Amino acid sequence: MINNSFKKGAVAAVLLTVLVGCQTDRYMWGSYDQDLYNYYRDTEQRTALETNLLETLEKAEQKGKVPPGLYAEYGYLLMQDGRYDDARRYFELEKKLWPESTKLMDAVIRVTAVDEGNKDKEEQASAETVQ
Repeated sequence: MINNSFKKGAVAAVLLTVLVGCQTDRYMWGSYDQDLYNYYRDTEQRTALETNLLETLEKAEQKGKVPPGLYAEYGYLLMQDGRYDDARRYFELEKKLWPESTKLMDAVIRVTAVDEGNKDKEEQASAETVQ
């Protein structure tokens, strides 16, 4: 329960950060806003969101224009996929580029560790059931 509430709060904080960051053209947003809108309307658009977000991040990194919250957003998508190591990498990048996000990113990183531990327990239980 706490994890779900925390995750929703973390997503809201990331979205707020993104919205605040949208006020300038100092950053490369790519098609993020439209892709996110499409995803919220149709969850089948998740792959497009993830693919385009990674592409936007790569282009923004090359130009030094990574917007606030984008690493965290991508990390969150990876976390939902159970790719905890990859997710933590992007949360660390967010923290490094945007130090003001340190407390939130540290908390999200701790959640990935808990979720990963739960995943390991589920896999172990599943393996024991099969035997």
